[in-house]
Amino acid sequence: MPGSTMHYAKEPFKSLVLLALFFLLAGLIPATALAETEGIAIFVDGQELNLEEPAVIQDGYLLAPVRNLAAALQARVAWSDESRTVLITTPETTIVLKVGSKEALKNGEKLSLPVPVQIINDRSIAPLRFLAGALGAAVAWDEQNLTATITTPPAPVPERAYSGAFPARVAFTANGILYLLDGSRAGAKPVRVTKEGTVVTILGWSPDGQWLAYLQREKQEEWAAKPYLWVVKADGSGAFQVDPRPVLGQPAWSPCENTLAYSTGGPGGGYAPDMNLKLATIKDGRVQVIALLPDRSELVQDFAWAPDGQSLALSLPRNEDQPLRIDRLATSKAVTLNWKLTGTAWCCCQKKAPLA
Repeated sequence: MPGSTMHYAKEPFKSLVLLALFFLLAGLIPATALAETEGIAIFVDGQELNLEEPAVIQDGYLLAPVRNLAAALQARVAWSDESRTVLITTPETTIVLKVGSKEALKNGEKLSLPVPVQIINDRSIAPLRFLAGALGAAVAWDEQNLTATITTPPAPVPERAYSGAFPARVAFTANGILYLLDGSRAGAKPVRVTKEGTVVTILGWSPDGQWLAYLQREKQEEWAAKPYLWVVKADGSGAFQVDPRPVLGQPAWSPCENTLAYSTGGPGGGYAPDMNLKLATIKDGRVQVIALLPDRSELVQDFAWAPDGQSLALSLPRNEDQPLRIDRLATSKAVTLNWKLTGTAWCCCQKKAPLA
């Protein structure tokens, strides 16, 4: 029938069109397309990176997310949507990468990339070996295990500019590492307290000057890592973690005793306050933790010690029933929390503290 003849006459023509379209598209797709390889791991100074976008291999070159890699190497990243460029900066180095380009700028000098910078799932990726090398790190590639190992150079040791004695103890950080210096000893060298891979924020000296309090974070996640409260003796010895949980806000020493006030939060991601207020008293190299406000009490937005150290003023947020308020809480109304480390877990034993 004519209708049937017309129907079957279209099939060869349709097949030819599809075949021609296939070869046309095949010609448009470059042979150097990205090949995502499952199981690629990247380590920086022994710690595996948590990548926002999996690393990929193109033409034998490993590409990794710029933001994750730069942050692990202590660099800041900024993105320009208008120029489609990535700006990577450290105190010593400025790198400019342009999406789709095999040219990069390092401190104004033009450099060539083996493959261009790419965008995958709104994440910029760049050749790992180039970026790590430009930031001063060394890269080793284990093809069998699909593992890239990045090693950063050791931090330079601070040198004392003035060798004479002066009546002070000095705490300072260099490359995130905490150092202490006894100025009363002529020619004494700085004593290193913390290790590489961590970043320290100094809180201050205890009233008697025998202890220094500081916050410590993991270096690779510096901008998102949870801070933990530590103390160390003035001579740089006896450092220990005060509380097993990360702290919120700024811990503060009592004006009269070696006691720190602080609040804690959850170790996981996000903002998860424990809604508490604790006091940690340091004595004879040990710590006794007292809960002024037990967990799940109220969120303490800020606090301040009374001059006599016998109470604290607390700033508490408003809720449906009460406006923003400031309360006074005596340090005598507390429950003692005795922390101890058993294996890899912290345990807590509670008992009533004696009232002052």
